[in-house]
Amino acid sequence: MTNFIRDAACKGHQPQGAIPLRHNPRPHLVNQLLAERHLPRFLVAPAGFGKKTLMAEYADVVFSFEHVSWVNGGSPCFLRDLDAGTIDSDLRRFDGGLRLAVFQDVPVMDEQRAEAFGRLVNALAAAEVEVLCSLAPSADLYGELVPGRVLIDGHRLLVNVEERVPRLAEEDAVVADGLAPSACVPCLLWDERGTAQLLEGLRKEALPKEMFLALVAMLLMGRGRLEDLEGFIGAERLGETLELLAACYPYAGISLEEGRFEATQVGVEELGRAVGAVIGAHCVQLPCRNRDGMAMLAADLMLGRGESVRAFETVGCLASRGAAMRWLGHHGWDLVGGGYSREYCVAFLQASRSHGSVPPHASSAAAWGFAEMGDAKEARRLARAVVASSGSDDASRSMAALLLAMVGEGEALDRADEAVEPLLRKMQIQKSNGQPLPVSAEVLDSMAVQAALQDGTALAVSVFHEQCRRSGGGRRSWSRQLFFSAALILAHLARWQLEEEPPAFEAEEMAEDFIQECMLALDALAANGEEFGWAQVRVGDLLQELVESRRFSVSLRLRPLTTVALKRAREELAAEQGAYRRSCRQMDAERASREAARQDEFRSDSARRQKSSAARAAVFPKLRVSLFGSFVVHVGDTRVDDRLLTRRKSRTLLALLVLNHGREVSVDYLSTTFWPQTAPAAARKNFYALWSLLRRVLSVDGQCPYLIRTEMSVRVNYDLVESDLDPFEELCRQLLFSGRTETNWEELLSLASGRFGGVLLPAERENAVIQESRHRLHTNMTDALVAASGRLLTGGEPQGALWFAREALRRDQSREDVYLAQMRAQIASDQRAAALDTFFACRSYLTEQLGIDPSPRLVELYHSIIEEEVAL
Repeated sequence: MTNFIRDAACKGHQPQGAIPLRHNPRPHLVNQLLAERHLPRFLVAPAGFGKKTLMAEYADVVFSFEHVSWVNGGSPCFLRDLDAGTIDSDLRRFDGGLRLAVFQDVPVMDEQRAEAFGRLVNALAAAEVEVLCSLAPSADLYGELVPGRVLIDGHRLLVNVEERVPRLAEEDAVVADGLAPSACVPCLLWDERGTAQLLEGLRKEALPKEMFLALVAMLLMGRGRLEDLEGFIGAERLGETLELLAACYPYAGISLEEGRFEATQVGVEELGRAVGAVIGAHCVQLPCRNRDGMAMLAADLMLGRGESVRAFETVGCLASRGAAMRWLGHHGWDLVGGGYSREYCVAFLQASRSHGSVPPHASSAAAWGFAEMGDAKEARRLARAVVASSGSDDASRSMAALLLAMVGEGEALDRADEAVEPLLRKMQIQKSNGQPLPVSAEVLDSMAVQAALQDGTALAVSVFHEQCRRSGGGRRSWSRQLFFSAALILAHLARWQLEEEPPAFEAEEMAEDFIQECMLALDALAANGEEFGWAQVRVGDLLQELVESRRFSVSLRLRPLTTVALKRAREELAAEQGAYRRSCRQMDAERASREAARQDEFRSDSARRQKSSAARAAVFPKLRVSLFGSFVVHVGDTRVDDRLLTRRKSRTLLALLVLNHGREVSVDYLSTTFWPQTAPAAARKNFYALWSLLRRVLSVDGQCPYLIRTEMSVRVNYDLVESDLDPFEELCRQLLFSGRTETNWEELLSLASGRFGGVLLPAERENAVIQESRHRLHTNMTDALVAASGRLLTGGEPQGALWFAREALRRDQSREDVYLAQMRAQIASDQRAAALDTFFACRSYLTEQLGIDPSPRLVELYHSIIEEEVAL
């Protein structure tokens, strides 16, 4: 504490962490600092703009950290010594030749302390000591206190075009040019934790609440009009706040001239983790009032411009469950009717599972969404609950009853009929009295059709025709709601055909005419080029069911264009339903994980791991990788198309991870391995692009359980991976160490010469790690074959020993011990001439290729053959 200034003297050593191990030099900024070195220079920018690194680079390039003092403004000792007025004298006392004073992270200070620091800077400058200061925009009070200072703001610290990562090799399909200025913050381009660093700085900086909330809103929404921010902070200080933010916070992407903003891209979940806990405190006495209000306002704005997915994420991550449920109920029908049923259902499940009170209008909309997603059981359950609840409003009960009539069975249909008729009478009275209706006119028409069905199909069809005539356009203008009304009648006919009592001839003829009319309506819609949705698919499915039943004699058939349109709509709907089911499985897995984490401490950890492993194995197929001879990848029984793995580095990366048996491998190590001549930051970007590509290739239902990434390393989930590396290593162990008489040597030789007769990844000739692994495994197998040959020879099996020795020599003709093993086996097999040929081949290789003589053991073996001939 008392040696704070003394320890600030660098004495030729850079401060710890001032320059990262891998950083991008910025010579043009160093030159700017050098050109104005006679004046104090203030680097004023938010966190993540590289202020500390730039100052350290300047101190290193210009002074080599000699006669440089590095003062940490974030230390409480700085304020203590500033109040005491001893910093100037102490700097000179501990370094008599002081040439540069660096003040890092000058904090926000009151007026008195700011004046004291201004005097300190002026005094050092007058003594011809260079001064560099870094501080956040909220701490900059020195425009008038330090006359003539040089200001380096955030805009000057942005990464320029020349500094940006250049366009990478086409193989990795990564492009870093064409970035918006708000995305050119140094930490975003050059630091793996760039976004987290930026958000952490925003949370720690002492900003006025209007500025903080405006920044959070812009990062949350990503883009929009500046006038949209009025709902967050009010109109009174909006103009002043935006001017300050535009000048000091480039990552907000504010354009005052165009009246819009385009902030840097930040994930909603990441933003919530960083600043979610402090948002509420900044909303006090502002129009949005609290965090719920802020989140729902941002979600409403994003929803208004069609960014529904991010709107759902915002409500799910930032709003409380109660607020999220209210928001879902308020926008339910717009979202479900607008094509966002999947997102709505997922958000509804997330909110309802942790919030007991569910508004009826949210449940009613969700029931329609679940029906569209193919979850008829959940749809009927919610619809029955809404119809039976005394707290349900008329609109919610009406929509729930219509859904039950469409997809319900048995008792559910009776409930629908019981609910629709009194609701319809009530609304007709309201309409005749000029009162506003709780539902739209189209929904009222569908209710009239359902009520008419209780008195027979003929009446319902007559009511439907009247509604079509009232719409004014015939079958070519059937609306989405008219298709739903038609689906109600077709569903009734589908149930009608199952009844034992056949309908009257007139009613059957009327039903056939209606079926054909529905077909013509679909044909007309397809001819107009209209997109089919769930309503049209529902009608198409019911028509197909009725026609295939052969209960009705229908002469028409859907046109090919209509059939194609229906098929395309079914495929799109099936894709949405698949994504919905995957989301449900993911939520179930996360909930199971949380429940497992809350298990009592007496439960065995190994039992939990086994259960978790078994669950994973049941859900995901094994990833099988063949590395020897040819590179082949299977996910379960399906081979991964070679065209998806044509990029050599993708194959090599997967092979490297498998070769590590599930152990973690450093990202930096892999980046350097794949791109040794590339700058570290660019190499990491290349690697992450390669990692993303490999994850996409190996995805199952939108997930990739085989590849696991932590903050600084990656690995494969070896519980879900099988490769021929394990049987290869097991084969080597058996050849080396198996001494049992029952060993099946023929099978082992067959494996060595057949399945593992090739080398590891023969097509990979550039990656040094693969080459090293190939050499190691090749050597291991040769050692094992030689050992097996010797063991068989000792056991009285010279012919088997010869076969293993020949296989070893086929693999490696540069090892003397292999020739020696073959000669011994040949001599034992009475193949002395062949043994002499082996000796001469070995001697020729050793003398011509290596310039050495054969070993005494080999020569002794040769002489044993010659001496035996002489003795004879």
